[in-house]
Amino acid sequence: MSDVKKARNKAISGFRVRVEHAIGGLKRFGIATEKCRNKDDKFNDQVMAISCGLWNYHLKCCRIRSWIEAVIRSFLIISQQV
Repeated sequence: MSDVKKARNKAISGFRVRVEHAIGGLKRFGIATEKCRNKDDKFNDQVMAISCGLWNYHLKCCRIRSWIEAVIRSFLIISQQV
């Protein structure tokens, strides 16, 4: 396989992994995976939108928490060196 095709496949597979992780995270809420017996299509769209919003909120909070932990670790390392 040529280097161009390898680079293209690597880019596509990296994107695919991110999409699959997003879908998996969305399914953790359960409501997006269960059969909804409501006849109104608009309700189904609202359920999916709320589930996506909750998952995005979860990801945002995790990023902030990991950033705060990294700052605290850096501060502790600096304070031990002094």
